[in-house]
Amino acid sequence: MGEVYRNFSAGDAKERFPKIIKDRQAAGDPLSEACISALNDWISSSANTFTGIRQSVSAKINLWINPYVDAATSESDFDLREFRSRPISLYLGVSPDNIERVSDIYNLLFQQLIDLNVRELPDEKTGRHPLKLLLLLDEFARLGRASVIASGFSYVAGYGIRLLPVIQARAQLRDVYGPDVTSEIVQNCGVELVFTPKHVDVAKELSERLGNYTFEAKSRSKRVWDAFEGSVSTSDQRRPLMLPQELLLLSQDDVIVLRAGIPPLKGGKIRYYKDKWMAKASSVAPPPIIPRPLDPSIARRSLAFIESIESPEMSDAEAESGVDFARLVGFPFDELPADGDPHKAAAFFAALGLSPDFAGMDFDELAARDGSPSETAENAAVRAHSANVNVDGAEAAASPESASTSHEGDNSGHDSEALAFLKGAKG
Repeated sequence: MGEVYRNFSAGDAKERFPKIIKDRQAAGDPLSEACISALNDWISSSANTFTGIRQSVSAKINLWINPYVDAATSESDFDLREFRSRPISLYLGVSPDNIERVSDIYNLLFQQLIDLNVRELPDEKTGRHPLKLLLLLDEFARLGRASVIASGFSYVAGYGIRLLPVIQARAQLRDVYGPDVTSEIVQNCGVELVFTPKHVDVAKELSERLGNYTFEAKSRSKRVWDAFEGSVSTSDQRRPLMLPQELLLLSQDDVIVLRAGIPPLKGGKIRYYKDKWMAKASSVAPPPIIPRPLDPSIARRSLAFIESIESPEMSDAEAESGVDFARLVGFPFDELPADGDPHKAAAFFAALGLSPDFAGMDFDELAARDGSPSETAENAAVRAHSANVNVDGAEAAASPESASTSHEGDNSGHDSEALAFLKGAKG
């Protein structure tokens, strides 16, 4: 996908794509007829149509300008088709501030995962696809509209796939999918777990869903002047199973279980760290992360189109990604060291994109910083890093150790690391 972005954004596409077609044919590895036809139709279109298509495609995949995203999606060490054939656990971790930014990547992954696993039904006789597949979708609504998942609630269960979305309230789903699709999603969920609501409207809606119950009420009547005479009458009265105010006061240790065909259940919440078996399972250390140092050549290719920037105004791609690419014009990516440290690179890009002291500063001036605590630019780099702010996901790609340190506010040395990275780039 990163290569697709670079092909669309760099250089003169009307000259480059015909050359690619000819070179592939000469090498004995021609493009498909459908691909050649589509490229020729695009290349031969009018200037306005050509530019419009190019901008539309580039805007959809501009996330791949980030070299970390490019590197992470350039190859795979797992096969999505094997999730129902052998035990595999895949974790997608992203900080809350980056969920919406990477939602397109996640939705693409989910679409491929579902499409590849609904081609064959499980077969007990042949033993094909014997395992169940669970998709635990935390912060489901914040992933944006994922049509393949929304429609999948109605049919994937037959293929051994279970969807477990986690949302704050139904209103989140309505904002993304509308009332009709939201109702379809909820109806196709076999079990709902409800925790203590925090909003009155949510509590009222839940109270209505729980329904009412009938109880026998007694009333006593007597005359004022007769203390011994009187009558007692009984009547059936209806009351909500739980009033909205009772739901708002529900204990944090309680959970309400809703399942079709049975009355609502009120149970106790299981906390994994208090359960002996779960605590033991969660204490297993995760496998080590294989280090993937940033390839400077990827960064150079990803940002090659910067040289063609002519207008000082911020483009649509810049506005969406939050990066002012004009500040990077003239940056000598060819001189980046081959063993560039992604952590130092992240600190540098964060400082460059967020510190006002770096605006308009050329590379030589920036690399000449001596690491003195009195330099405001270096302090700004620390502030940018300690705030855990990122430029197009650079901070999100930092190692878990650096991320936890950043949250604790201990960022000593990050400014000198960034400047050392720059000085190393200059040799």
